[in-house]
Amino acid sequence: AVAKALCEIGIKESNHTRRVGSWILRLDTVADRPGIQDFVADHENSPGIQRRVRIYSRQPQMSDDQATSLRLAADREFIAAERITHPNVVRALERFDTDLGSAVVFEHEPTAVRLDHWLEDNEDLDLDDRLAVLRQLAETMQAVHRRKVTHRALSPGSVLVRPGRADEPKGVVLVTDFPL
Repeated sequence: AVAKALCEIGIKESNHTRRVGSWILRLDTVADRPGIQDFVADHENSPGIQRRVRIYSRQPQMSDDQATSLRLAADREFIAAERITHPNVVRALERFDTDLGSAVVFEHEPTAVRLDHWLEDNEDLDLDDRLAVLRQLAETMQAVHRRKVTHRALSPGSVLVRPGRADEPKGVVLVTDFPL
């Protein structure tokens, strides 16, 4: 009711709080975990260019040690995901400190869905398609490990699948979320 009343009298949220560098955050979150929120963001000067922005939110009740720990977590994830150049790894592109907290900007594939949701939606996959997804995941993780990076939270939630193009398998694996 309060939000509706504020909207009716013309008081809106400041765009400053919805901005990370040149990226304008959309209102809805893509993922929401304790202390971390992911948003789709549009580039202010280039319509059609989107990224995923992860905000490591500093809460008012956090101690300075907890806030420092959260900032360091953002730094570690940025370093890990930025240095891996592999077509099946979602790369980190930029890192910012904002009023909202530490922020990491990632590549974004709008058609990608979580692996578990993709499998539910594609129950009719044949054995070759299932093996192709498994092979992509294994080869990607092998490449990540060669770069001396360990994905400590690999799960269906940290594996995205986008539809394959004509010369690709039915689903293309994208690994994300590199907590260290």
